[in-house]
Amino acid sequence: MKLNNKIIYFMILSYILLNLFDIVWKEIILLILFIYILINLWRLKPLENVDTIEEPATFPLVSIIIPAWNEESTIKRSIINILKSSYTNFELIVIAGGEDKTFELVDDLSRKDNRIKAIKQEPLGKSAALNKGLEHKQGEIVIFLDADSLVDENWLNYLVKPIINKEANITVADFKPYIENWVTTWYSLYHSYLRYVTDKKGFFGGSTAFESAVFDNGIVLDDKVIADDYYLSIRCGDKYKIKFVKESIVRTDIPSTFADFLINGVRWVRILLHTTLLFNNKRKNVLFTLLNATYFTLGLPVYLLLYYTIGNEASFIFLEVWFIYFSLLILLNAIKPLALYRIDGNGKWLKYGWVALVFPVFVYLVYFYAMLTYKKVTPFFKGSRKF
Repeated sequence: MKLNNKIIYFMILSYILLNLFDIVWKEIILLILFIYILINLWRLKPLENVDTIEEPATFPLVSIIIPAWNEESTIKRSIINILKSSYTNFELIVIAGGEDKTFELVDDLSRKDNRIKAIKQEPLGKSAALNKGLEHKQGEIVIFLDADSLVDENWLNYLVKPIINKEANITVADFKPYIENWVTTWYSLYHSYLRYVTDKKGFFGGSTAFESAVFDNGIVLDDKVIADDYYLSIRCGDKYKIKFVKESIVRTDIPSTFADFLINGVRWVRILLHTTLLFNNKRKNVLFTLLNATYFTLGLPVYLLLYYTIGNEASFIFLEVWFIYFSLLILLNAIKPLALYRIDGNGKWLKYGWVALVFPVFVYLVYFYAMLTYKKVTPFFKGSRKF
């Protein structure tokens, strides 16, 4: 079961319109909205997990592809960590480059372990690097892994078993931040809500495994794409069986300070806009989100403008509509930690539940600023590593 945002926003719009015309039974719409949300919260179920973790009959070669650009501070530690995996039949293809010593570090490690392949990367972006890695793969299963990832010893074993056992064509690992605080909890909350509730076929996190046939059968990464995981989610979501493997845990670098959150939040939104606009059938979603962000961000300034130009009554009506809209959006965000707690029982969602009330304000500001500065889109991480 998933919450249908179209139904929710239709009811919000209906309530606002009825409120404008002061229709007495407008509260009925609000009551229906609450009942709809409560029923859906009760019926929420986790996204489709693997059915079994039985040992497979064979252990095929797995190609792990890591794009690494200016990752001198992280790549050696990440590779050494991966080499400790309990599943040993893999090749590690690192597409390395940048202005630092990333390639030299990987090349040196490749001379000590023949499972590692160091391939020089040109500054063409992450998708181009992944495509180059696919050209060199030899495995029956392909895994994309971020260069800053640290993995549990059994992550690979858990991640590939459902594909080997023909339970799935694509599997997605769970991810944890290096640092647990209120900033990283918002990121985890947002993406967990997407994963559990609104987009159960999305690839969010630092590690996704594919049957090699997925790429052999025509799924190709466009070199222009920056948000590769989001792009592949759209391309593969309705064609292949996707399962989430909660036992496969990857720790990844998430901005853990408010400043880094704002900087990277703008970059993420620009990237999502850039990728979404490549799909005609997804553009309406972008338009709707941007209208939300614009109305929310400019609501108070427009009210002040109306107040000083056309008078108090008309401006008050505008302010009332904006306040109702804002309150209902906050309500919808307050539901997120409750929904996640309902699904997995993790107390941190309640502990940091206040974040869901505060952060949406900044998220809309980030969306609005990213929209105005869209042409500055960049694929590269901004901020300091926190491990």
